[in-house]
Amino acid sequence: RHHDGGVELKTRQCGECGGPGCDTRPGGSELCCGGSMKDKPCTSFDGPPPCVYPSSWAQDRCTEGVSDAQGLACCARSCGRCGGPGCDLLPGGPTACCGGSISDTCSSPAGPPPCLYPESWGACLQQQPTAVPPPPPSPLASVAPLELFCIVGISDASGVVCCPSSCGQCGGPGCDLRPGGASQCCGGTIEARCDTASGPPPCLYPLAARLSSARCQAGVPDTSGGVCCAKVCGQCGGPGCDTRPGGPLLCCGGSISNTCKTLAGPPPCKYPADHGGKDEL
Repeated sequence: RHHDGGVELKTRQCGECGGPGCDTRPGGSELCCGGSMKDKPCTSFDGPPPCVYPSSWAQDRCTEGVSDAQGLACCARSCGRCGGPGCDLLPGGPTACCGGSISDTCSSPAGPPPCLYPESWGACLQQQPTAVPPPPPSPLASVAPLELFCIVGISDASGVVCCPSSCGQCGGPGCDLRPGGASQCCGGTIEARCDTASGPPPCLYPLAARLSSARCQAGVPDTSGGVCCAKVCGQCGGPGCDTRPGGPLLCCGGSISNTCKTLAGPPPCKYPADHGGKDEL
């Protein structure tokens, strides 16, 4: 996925989005030049490309629900508030009102709730200079076994929240009554970001890192964790993917159409948006 001025989304085969010579890249002006897609609005976070994001998407989130304090969790409007002590007692219960019990990924400004927004939601859509290369993948995304997350603490059901072992259980009903209280045992009140496999707890793991670590065990995932390329590619997606061993059909997300059926893939394939790390899809 590449962005030009923060509002256009193209297929990965373009290599770069917009700018001089965009019409000469693989896909031509229709896929790689923003001026040719003004009438193609994006309908979700993933696009689909080529399309143009509404300018309000960078700021708007959870318009059909209620956000938690960090703006990452989108709870059902009936909850009244999102996360925090006693969230499991709110109308809808923990699966609708507690961030630590929500596993679905939000796909639009509406949500829809209950869901979790990727940390890249706002940054991905804000304006960025076109000459700036994409950031390197998080070191957490290269940690493959799921059990290597929160290794000195205890994870919640979604794997996003890392609580101290003293909590006994992370998140869920009655989390605020456990040793350490809500600030250590309830995902909705934890604000610190995990930056290593150890955590350290209490902290929150980026959702993308958690998902990508479980996926594409028989291939090479792209930085979003949504595409699984063949191992022979060495790297999945990004500029020049079509020149790698295997070519675009094995190494470029924009040219891969098969749907992944298991955690292993098999590659080349794309994971459905609603796959949350289950062994079978």
